[in-house]
Amino acid sequence: MPDFSGSKGRSESWLVEGSLYQVLQAVSELAGSWNGGRLEQASDTEITLILGSRFAYRMLGFLTPSRRMPLTVELSVAQEEEGIVQLTAKAASDEGWGLIDIESWAIRLYNRVFSELFAALRRLAPPCGPADLGTPG
Repeated sequence: MPDFSGSKGRSESWLVEGSLYQVLQAVSELAGSWNGGRLEQASDTEITLILGSRFAYRMLGFLTPSRRMPLTVELSVAQEEEGIVQLTAKAASDEGWGLIDIESWAIRLYNRVFSELFAALRRLAPPCGPADLGTPG
C-alpha cells in the first residue's frame, strides 16, 4: 500500500512583530485549538505540530470536517531585524497508508483545510508587513 502522507502541501511566509520566542509561543497555541492537535517537536526556532485524525479521514472521507483533516505543520522563525521575525509555515497532508487516494476530492478538501489553517496562523501571528502569498506544494 502506498503512503499518501505529504502528497498535498502548501507553504507561506510573512513578517511578524515580536521576538522569536513570542512568535513560536503564539503559533504553538494552534495545537490546542485544532482537533487532535499536539506538539511533536520543538526547538528555539522551529516547532512541528501534528493536527487532525487519520482515523476520522479514513472513516468520513470527503465528509471530514476541516479541523479533523490529518496534517503535519512545520513552523520556523528567523530574526529579520530588531522586533521583526519572519515566520515560515509548511503544511502537508498526513493521511498515511491507504489503498486509494481519490485525488480530485482530496485536493479540494486539503485546499479548504490549508486556507483555514493559514488564516488561523495569521490570526495568532498577524503579519506586520507585505504578506507573501505562499506556494502550493
